[in-house]
Amino acid sequence: MIETSESALREAAFREANGLAPCKVNDGGKQTKTGFRDTAIWMSAIEYARINPEETVYFVSSNTRDFGDGTAYPDPMDRDVKTVSYVMRRHPATEPPQKPVGGPRRPLLISRRPCERTRRWYP
Repeated sequence: MIETSESALREAAFREANGLAPCKVNDGGKQTKTGFRDTAIWMSAIEYARINPEETVYFVSSNTRDFGDGTAYPDPMDRDVKTVSYVMRRHPATEPPQKPVGGPRRPLLISRRPCERTRRWYP
């Protein structure tokens, strides 16, 4: 299990407050900001990739609306990826994972070292 760091939580709060991707601002008559959890997940993956440059990190999610399709990212996610592009790969889920009992689907972070075990993270 990869713990979400205090710095990842701070960045998620900042991005949500400012409507920065993967957070968004919905304006249906009333402005609300959403995406704190998605951003905490994203920042944890980026941080993990920065700290572990010897690993290839795959970010797997069928949520292309918030996380993109892996070919382009909205600002500031594009800058995040540039800092870890040598180890981070976006892999869209070809089939959405089954919805777990008691909660929505969550992105999956897979980190693999050659000949070692795979780490899976469900935040």
